[in-house]
This record gives sequence, C-alpha cells and structure tokens, in this order.
Amino acid sequence: MIGPAEILLLGETLEDHEEAWGAFRFAGCVRRDGSILLKREPKETGGDEHSGGWIFEGRLCFGTVFVGVWYLSASWVGSSSGIRGIFSMQKRASGSISW
Repeated sequence: MIGPAEILLLGETLEDHEEAWGAFRFAGCVRRDGSILLKREPKETGGDEHSGGWIFEGRLCFGTVFVGVWYLSASWVGSSSGIRGIFSMQKRASGSISW
C-alpha cells in the first residue's frame, strides 16, 4: 500500500500559551522519510527584528521526538552568519503535570 508522499501541517499557538510564548502561526510538511519542515510566523506584525519568521527543520525520531535545527527565515541554510540553534521536542503524555 502506498501512502501519502507529504502531509501538510497548519496551526497556531493556543490562547493559553500566547502570553508566555507569543502568538504564532505554523505551516509546514512531514515527508515520508520522517523529515519535517515548519515555518513559524507571528500572528501580529511588528516587534523586534527576531520576532519574524523562523524555520524549524528536522526529523521525527523514535516515532515521537522531533529533533533538528532552527534559524531565522531571513537566513539561508548555507550561511555562516545569522541566529540558529538546535532543538528537541516531544508531546507530553496526557495527564502529565505542567511545571
């Protein structure tokens, strides 16, 4: 059986999280090989130079963990300048305590 080649993702931060983390919209895709590309942009325009679009690029590991690199969308992958870093995220199990 042949499945989809890509899954498109669209979303935004929940209102409960916007005060602490900011209000963002997300768009991206998950490819069959497990690679993931997400672009995060603020819901509102304005703010400092770093509040613009960010790219999160990585892979799904162990079926539950998204790991990769992030950078400003104004930067390009091959550039040695710009703000960038690494990340790891995993969905919290339902019923777990939030600190």
